[in-house]
Amino acid sequence: MNKQLLDSLPAPVSRAYRLMYDQPDAEQAYQSIALFSEPLIKWYGTIGLVALREKRPDLLVGNGILSKFLSPSLGIWAQINRLAMKHAPFEGEMSPLSGLFDELLGRQTAPIQNCVKRIEDYLGGQLQKKTLLDFLECLVAYRNRSRGHGAPSVQHQREFSQILLAAYEELLQRLAGLSRFQLTYVERTELLRSGAVHVLRVCNGLNSFILPERLTLQTANALASESVHLFTDSERPVIELSPIIVRPSHADSFYFLNGNRKHVEYLCYDGVGDEYYRPDGYREAIADFLSVDEQTDANVVIDHSEPEAPADGKTRKTDITFGDLGGF
Repeated sequence: MNKQLLDSLPAPVSRAYRLMYDQPDAEQAYQSIALFSEPLIKWYGTIGLVALREKRPDLLVGNGILSKFLSPSLGIWAQINRLAMKHAPFEGEMSPLSGLFDELLGRQTAPIQNCVKRIEDYLGGQLQKKTLLDFLECLVAYRNRSRGHGAPSVQHQREFSQILLAAYEELLQRLAGLSRFQLTYVERTELLRSGAVHVLRVCNGLNSFILPERLTLQTANALASESVHLFTDSERPVIELSPIIVRPSHADSFYFLNGNRKHVEYLCYDGVGDEYYRPDGYREAIADFLSVDEQTDANVVIDHSEPEAPADGKTRKTDITFGDLGGF
């Protein structure tokens, strides 16, 4: 591969490609294709997601993307790629992966040829890799059939924050007006005997820094919370990847959505112990965040019932029940 092109890729993508390319035999190269494919799919999908939010936000709501993102599936990433390429495409050399996929689709290296051949054999027929979208979708099909559906592996989770940070920086350079977005995400999670500690990173423009505070959670909660989040400069979330962490103006609390496909909790963590409570104004925040009409949207039901308050005066949980989101 052209060294300049390889150096221009996000570090996780570049490392994954080098790993696959440098394998001594076809079998080992084939085994590394999943590690290579997921960063590519998600990096491009992140760019597509923000591009859609910038150019066609109606599609994100109309197609249920925001709600469905509560399931971190490659099928969702593929759906975003399809929407983005159709409705908010990058043109010509502006495509951030154009050079890479020109080479991949042309099968210009022996390791790529071997990997593609093995994928075709596994899926039972020659793949029609005419476009970038075709290639992404064949990778999703291969990954799901060979490794199962659902969330990415632990190794891919470790790569995830770097991939999305690179995509965010790419977008800032390409899309007018995107500098108003702030990126806040869990960079890494340290698992301790007493629980888990999140290390948080904030990006303002192309500058980023790690917050001095650490978010301490119970291990079970922390394991479900490695993700990335886009915010406006007023700290309102505009793109959600489960769970959402919202850092309000005061520095001692974090709000976040945490849950699975059909059941979500909107809670506040105040940094003391492992207790959560429902913050003031949660109703308005939820309705505004989801961008839905609570009376007419049949896919989202927000439970506004008032549960009995605990003795300490803090309400522990608010439920949002989603309709059937389907399998991916």
